[in-house]
Parts: sequence; C-alpha cells; structure tokens
Amino acid sequence: MTTAAEHLDLINSVITKRLRGDAYESYTRSQLEFEGTPLKDLYDLRDRLQREVNAAGWSFHLAEPFGD
Repeated sequence: MTTAAEHLDLINSVITKRLRGDAYESYTRSQLEFEGTPLKDLYDLRDRLQREVNAAGWSFHLAEPFGD
C-alpha cells in the first residue's frame, strides 16, 4: 500500500518536472491530444497530502527509555 508520504513525494516530483519544463500539462502528438492534471490541481493535492502526512506525524508514540 502506498502511503500519503510516498504520494507526496510523487506529486512533488511531478510539480518539479512541470516547473523545469520536463513535463507538460497538455500537448499534441500525431494529431492526438494528451492532457495531464492541471498544475493548480497538483498543488491542491500536494497540500491535502501534506496535511495528511503532518497529521500522521503527530500520532506516533515515543518509546519509553529502558530502565537503569
């Protein structure tokens, strides 16, 4: 199962590729049109995943130290 943190890494990778110009939101090739997820939607998804990761980060319990 993929975790929210793993999805967050993937979304950040896609956003980075878009910003560098390594991936496009849409393009046409051989008269076929390809459309990806709009950048705004990627940012919204990233924000939601970040909130999930942050919420999960607060739910862990620290181990108690061992006795003397």
